[in-house]
Amino acid sequence: MDALFTATSAVCVTGLVVVDTSGHWSAFGQVIILILIQVGGFGFMASATLFLLAFRRGIGLWERLLISESVGLTRLGGLLRLVKQMALFTLGIEGIGAMVFYFRFLSDNPPGTAVWEAIFHSVSAFNNAGFDLFGNFRSLSEYKAGPLVLLVTASLIILGGISYLLLVDLFRSRNLSKLSLDS
Repeated sequence: MDALFTATSAVCVTGLVVVDTSGHWSAFGQVIILILIQVGGFGFMASATLFLLAFRRGIGLWERLLISESVGLTRLGGLLRLVKQMALFTLGIEGIGAMVFYFRFLSDNPPGTAVWEAIFHSVSAFNNAGFDLFGNFRSLSEYKAGPLVLLVTASLIILGGISYLLLVDLFRSRNLSKLSLDS
């Protein structure tokens, strides 16, 4: 039941846990949680599209309609390109966050642990999932006096929350009154 609850919480990016993520789950379990957070944050249909593209499967009209509806688009043209751009944006921002976290976490941990914690917390923050690996349900309390981790976490949450589509719409229209309805 704990695994089912945690998996559901990860996919729904709620961050609710009944057991300590770092102490209870093995490295494999933590990787599964991370993958579920990424799938949930990116959206199931967009994630499925990326998997189909990775395996060189065609995307039919029905799938394109489902994908466009799940990402809030009204047109089908350029949908696959948009999903790829969303994935690159997501991975790029998460990568930048992970690099900053890595250099901060390196002072407290060995390099391998620092890399894993940096990646996990960057993905969790960008997807606003709320999972952490610091143990004993401490979350970011160790970093309350240092602004770097808190500012990077806040930036990741905001960028993940407003989404790639809104940023593209803002860039294209450059006028708040001309934004799309979804934006």
